Amino acid sequence: MNIVVCEISLICFLWHFLLGSTHESDVTFSFMVHRHGDRTPSRYSVNYSTSPEELEKLIEPYGYGQLTEKGMQKAYRLGQYIHFQYKSILAPKFNESEIYLRSTDVSRTKMTMLVALAAIYPPVVRWKEDLNWTPVPYTTVPVKTDYNRPTSSCPELEHKMNNILSRKCSEMKPFDDVLALLSEEIGVGFDLREKPLYISQIYNTFEAQESLGLKLTPKVQRALPRIKEAADKAFNIIFRQKDILKYFCGVLLREFHEFAKLVISGSETATVRIYSAHHENVYGISKISRTDISGMPVFASVFSLNLKRAKDDFIVEPVFAYDTPGGVFSFERLDVKDCGEPCFYDKFVELTKKHTLDYDSWRKMCVR
Repeated sequence: MNIVVCEISLICFLWHFLLGSTHESDVTFSFMVHRHGDRTPSRYSVNYSTSPEELEKLIEPYGYGQLTEKGMQKAYRLGQYIHFQYKSILAPKFNESEIYLRSTDVSRTKMTMLVALAAIYPPVVRWKEDLNWTPVPYTTVPVKTDYNRPTSSCPELEHKMNNILSRKCSEMKPFDDVLALLSEEIGVGFDLREKPLYISQIYNTFEAQESLGLKLTPKVQRALPRIKEAADKAFNIIFRQKDILKYFCGVLLREFHEFAKLVISGSETATVRIYSAHHENVYGISKISRTDISGMPVFASVFSLNLKRAKDDFIVEPVFAYDTPGGVFSFERLDVKDCGEPCFYDKFVELTKKHTLDYDSWRKMCVR
């Protein structure tokens, strides 16, 4: 795994130019899935907070589950990262033929995409003198038919996920102390040791609460690294199940195969595809692509499958990028398990095609 930390700046550009460490000019196609920026907690999760009444006051100016100013700032930095990293396959001005943009039908993901696009396509010529912004359209679909929202469009999926964790509860046993502490501290009406799936939702609430500037109780703050470790473990147990991965990312993976093939054949198609979604989508597409990212993706993180030309062949290069506390985007080049280095496209397809899912099959599995 290669790790590069880089601020989107003139210094960063010169560093890349002099060292030749990115080789992004070889990229012919990029398929990206990103998480939304920082948000307020959802209505049902406020009670997971260590200070629900104070949290409600902080949520009030935004509403539940909405992008915050901090989330907008991260979304803009995400857009700057994409603008800089993929400028070899993106024209300075928006052109619908070269980029496909899709968001889940959720306010925070739609707003994240709008803000990121403002940085991806800063105006070449201002159409209004005092407005440094270019409107860029994207598409979305109803939640019920959106393969990027399977927990909402597949009624049986959450039940299935809980059953998996119940069967694998022995793997969560090392975190019994954490689950007991949380049950005591936030007063949930159930034993977390019996429903460990909720640990990730609780951690998401803490993540959002801290982003809003509301401190956790000292006991929870001290235990936060262990809470995240428990949430990551539960997440990993869920997403190593191949049938779960198909629900979440089988259609996405098939789309990568299909559109990469079009690019390789020289057919007309978008050279960049961006999906604004959620942490489970980013984590899921990385797992189904046989790569390994550590834990639940942070706000505004993005996983990319880059198709690169290598002489007379094509290779697949997965990249995971995320915003750091200092406001600097870091990115990691990831290895595809059993694919070799470099990972050739045909080998990647051979390793992953059994996990793809066409949209009609997904609808039969999920939409009721």
